[in-house]
Amino acid sequence: MEKLSRIASVRLPLSLFILLYGISFWAAIFLYFQLYNFPVYEITLPAFEGEERILEFGPQMSLQDERYFNDVKEILIKNESDFIMANLETMTMRGYREGEMVLEFPIAAKGQDGTWTETPAGLYKVEWKNRTHHSSLYDVTMPYSIQFFGNYFIHGWPHHPDGRAVASPVSAGCIRLETKDAKELYDLARPGMPVLVFEKGYSRDDFAYFYSIGDVHAEKYMIVDLKSDFIFSQKGSDDIFSIKGLSKLPLGLIASERLFIGTNMIVPESALKRESYEPRFRAEENITLYTLIAALLTESSDEAAFSIIYHLGNRDAASLMNSHLYSLGMRDTHIMNPLGHIENVSTLNDLIHLSKYIYFNKMSLLEISRGKLSSVYLSSDHNDINVHHSLIEDPAFVGGFIPRTKNGLEDSGLAIFEMEVQGITRPIAVIVSGSSYPVEDILKLFNSVRLTSN
Repeated sequence: MEKLSRIASVRLPLSLFILLYGISFWAAIFLYFQLYNFPVYEITLPAFEGEERILEFGPQMSLQDERYFNDVKEILIKNESDFIMANLETMTMRGYREGEMVLEFPIAAKGQDGTWTETPAGLYKVEWKNRTHHSSLYDVTMPYSIQFFGNYFIHGWPHHPDGRAVASPVSAGCIRLETKDAKELYDLARPGMPVLVFEKGYSRDDFAYFYSIGDVHAEKYMIVDLKSDFIFSQKGSDDIFSIKGLSKLPLGLIASERLFIGTNMIVPESALKRESYEPRFRAEENITLYTLIAALLTESSDEAAFSIIYHLGNRDAASLMNSHLYSLGMRDTHIMNPLGHIENVSTLNDLIHLSKYIYFNKMSLLEISRGKLSSVYLSSDHNDINVHHSLIEDPAFVGGFIPRTKNGLEDSGLAIFEMEVQGITRPIAVIVSGSSYPVEDILKLFNSVRLTSN
């Protein structure tokens, strides 16, 4: 007993105690992940504008189509999957266990449609969850938070540090539930569980045209009605080609979905070494992400692109873009360097997928690209940002991107127009590549449709 008493009275050095505690903590984490059976889903999704494919996570344009959304839901049920389903059209949240619905609640709030905080339709998964997650963006606590994509969470009714409930009837992009309902869903959710989000925004119609396309000198081009998928004319639509600076457009898209648009960011000194068409920023300048995206999409700023990549993570940015674009259906697109490398490749068909997604989900990006900037998020020192091409002079121009370098315009461009046909607004995407005059070719293609369809 005396020997045991001496052992018990030994005092361990603080450093040794911390070391032993750390080993125990990480050992517990390791055992948890080894012993806990996280779900693995090997599910084939139905065909949508192409071949069947395995389950993929991320925003998906196809899931804005109500019939396709229901097909995916039925496959998850048939496979007896555990999953969460948010229908933002009917404002209903459901939880499924082994294909059986076990929870159903009304959704209390969602992000406002057509704004930066609109939640895109898609097939996501539970990334992690936290009973009392505190938002660093809005200084509120979001009870029973379930993260499923970037800054997007499912959570209970948020409250301020003093305990007051948030009064706003719309959320900042998250899917808000009543707190008691959020707790039940939180208890059901597990890391890796699919989260199926539906927001009706795209429904293909069968509108037809009478048209006549004139001569175009671009090596490749495509002009498409984004609502009906009617192809007016195309040349080399399946050819893989270098998109170079055009890759800045999806960079802006991904940054807007992964980071909060009003976040203040530091411009790294290394960004100023880029040969931008119009040098604009100062080293270590503190500006908003919105300002960077504005310079990116109106002035084709390499400084802005480099700064965004820096904040996304230099090593992860290309991988993040590739997985994100693949989930949008851009199967032949590959980004080597998000800044605009010659080895960045895509096809016109893929770029139509991108155009469709941005038009139906991120109209705010198109507004920026045509120079319609918001004073709320734009840093005051940069209110002189402006568009460098003449497409903005056409009242039908909704938005798009014409990349340029210090030496002038590149040989490609993407533009979206709206025109009235038989009293219906039609969204028309025009994409060209291999053109010495991309703006002129885009206008020529669109005018040939506009003049013969009215």
